[in-house]
Amino acid sequence: PSWQTEGLLEEVLTSASQLCRHTFGNFVVQHVLEHGTASQRHVVAEMLYADIQRLARHRVASHVVRAALVHCIPEDRQRLVTAMRADAGELADLAHHHCGSFVVREMRREMRR
Repeated sequence: PSWQTEGLLEEVLTSASQLCRHTFGNFVVQHVLEHGTASQRHVVAEMLYADIQRLARHRVASHVVRAALVHCIPEDRQRLVTAMRADAGELADLAHHHCGSFVVREMRREMRR
C-alpha cells in the first residue's frame, strides 16, 4: 500500500546523505532518482549539491551523483553541473580523480543536451 511506501521513502530521503555513501544504500538512492517523483529527486539533488565536490569523488556516492545528472529535472542537473564547474582547479582535479572522472564524463554529456 502507498502509505507504507511513503513512510519508507521519507526515511530514505532523510537518510540519503548517509545512504549515498553506503555500499548497498547507494542503490536505493539511485532507484529513487530513477523512479521517484520530481520532488523526491529534488530532495536528493539538494543533498548532493550541499557537498558535491566530496561526493563526486567518493567511491560509492559518485554513482549517485552520476544518476542525478541523468534523472533529475534540467534545473537540478544544471545546478549540480554549475557547482562542479565553479572552481576550475577543483574541476581539473575531479576530472583526474579515479571516481570523479566518471562524474565529469556524465557532466559533459549533460552539457551537450
